[in-house]
Amino acid sequence: MGPTTVRVLLVDENLSEVSNLVRYLKDLGCSCSFARSYAAASALLRNRRFDLVLSKFGLPGGNIQELPNRLVGGRASLFYFYAVEVGCWWIPRVRSGRECWGETALRPGEFVDALREIVAGVTGDVPVVQKIAKSAATRPIRSRVLVSRPKPLRVQPKALPAADRLATTG
Repeated sequence: MGPTTVRVLLVDENLSEVSNLVRYLKDLGCSCSFARSYAAASALLRNRRFDLVLSKFGLPGGNIQELPNRLVGGRASLFYFYAVEVGCWWIPRVRSGRECWGETALRPGEFVDALREIVAGVTGDVPVVQKIAKSAATRPIRSRVLVSRPKPLRVQPKALPAADRLATTG
């Protein structure tokens, strides 16, 4: 029997934003499918089995509850990603088919560890996953920045009128 491939469904209206994540998942040996809405993802989940669903939190249109409803009781895991000022938080929603809403959100590094565990759990090949993960870890996963950093202001000191200069110097 050949190695098991981890099937991942990525849900985001702008798939170019998850291109680094896709590259990382492929380095781990995952196959990726895409949906641009909760409704499209729900339709895919009706017809296909996925091991992992990664979805943007708060997509417009559709019902956010559709995804966990389709996954609870199965074997798949669902994480929502929520963009913050610099990076994103990964919010566990379903783990191995069990409801886990309310668990602590994961920082990107913690999420990478969770991904490795999920892949190892599906493939059963922990040493290979660790080896791939180490080589893939050299390329960081980047998320978009929703809030841009302001440019530094260059403030020129105002010249004081001659009368004020004299008053301040004594």
